Amino acid sequence: MQDSIIIWRYLESEYPNDSQTIYIYCTKKTTNNGNIAINFILNDVKKIFYPPMSLHILEVVVKAFLELKYKLYMKGEIKINSIY
Repeated sequence: MQDSIIIWRYLESEYPNDSQTIYIYCTKKTTNNGNIAINFILNDVKKIFYPPMSLHILEVVVKAFLELKYKLYMKGEIKINSIY
């Protein structure tokens, strides 16, 4: 199994559509266009996968995952819940 598939499955199970991090990224409420969400998820993923997998692969997969969630949200295919 490829490394990116393992990371992707972890992200799908750990960060569902109603996650606060997905909400922050999809609504772009932060002043730096979702970098807070990217850094939060990347730090979480690094704790588990970083020594055996390269940091570049982790970063690419996390960004692709969040961009997919954003595109699905903009099309109306998924609903996200607000933080409050």
